[in-house]
Amino acid sequence: GDAGPAPSSCLKGALSLERLETLIQDCGFAVLCREDHSAALKQLAAAIVFACGSLENFREIPHGADSRPAACFRPPRAGYVLFVAKAV
Repeated sequence: GDAGPAPSSCLKGALSLERLETLIQDCGFAVLCREDHSAALKQLAAAIVFACGSLENFREIPHGADSRPAACFRPPRAGYVLFVAKAV
């Protein structure tokens, strides 16, 4: 089974939306708006498949300083989010 993202993954240390919002608030900001843009992640995955033939082919391309294969798209709940916040 998949043990999750490799240590060099762009998702190492990824946070849930709720945890990220709490951290923003704990830093003295009020969250005015939170928009889920996970559809953009799906569009990016589709563009990668189109360019590389598959996500598996993309994972075989060395990425990052240590040149380990990418694991950016393995977690099924990965997504993009936009927060708008102001200092309080």
